[in-house]
Amino acid sequence: MDEHLELLIKEIGLKEDFHPLFETALIEKVNHFQKEDRYEFVIQVEDYLPIEVYKFFEKNIGKCYPTSGEVTVRFLVKNNNFEKINEYFLFALKTILGNSPLVEMYNDCGFRVDENVVFITVANKAEKLKLNGLKKNIINFLKNLGFPDFKIKVEIDETKGECILKEEPEPVPVRKTKVENKIIFGNEIKSRIKQIDDLVIEEDNVAVECLVFAIDFFETKKNNLKIITLKITDFSNSMYAKLFVNDTDVYNKLKSNLKDGSW
Repeated sequence: MDEHLELLIKEIGLKEDFHPLFETALIEKVNHFQKEDRYEFVIQVEDYLPIEVYKFFEKNIGKCYPTSGEVTVRFLVKNNNFEKINEYFLFALKTILGNSPLVEMYNDCGFRVDENVVFITVANKAEKLKLNGLKKNIINFLKNLGFPDFKIKVEIDETKGECILKEEPEPVPVRKTKVENKIIFGNEIKSRIKQIDDLVIEEDNVAVECLVFAIDFFETKKNNLKIITLKITDFSNSMYAKLFVNDTDVYNKLKSNLKDGSW
């Protein structure tokens, strides 16, 4: 092991179980960005490291220069490829978004690689728009882990889209009647109603008036998170909508009030 790297590993307190991963590794250079008061360690390794090790370096690398503003680490991987892109993609997403429940939306993404382009398939337009807004941050994060230069192209999984269309009910006349405003979650909606088919760019807050024609309830084993997946249509188009809930009482209230055929 490179003697400088050995000193670094001891300084940050990396477990001995992980030391064999760095037998042929070395510190290629240390960059000092004076204007930013930042140090950057550039470490060359043979293969991608376990996510646990990346997390440890991110958390503890600052021990090397405790008086500087920021200390970061960037890895160069000799055997870089895209075999584990899905695993590290989710790691990047969780790091960028933190504990946001939005991460759960992308657990079932599909991945394929064509030369230096990583194609990611998602379920619907809303997921595509959100991911497109995060592409630059994801690429930069993964390059710091040692991935080669690449681009991301987000696609909608047509098979899932076809499933929605097959289940979508035929439009029926809706009789406008004055009903009591029954809010079961959130606040009163005063925004302008948009059609699903018009949602072509990413927007933070969008109001749609839709028919729920399928619904799924799922409780994760981690963090007590509950996920409600709705298939909705306003007959201009259809899409998935997801609610992420931690509070059991709120979840049970939603579960008892949200039904197939609700408008």
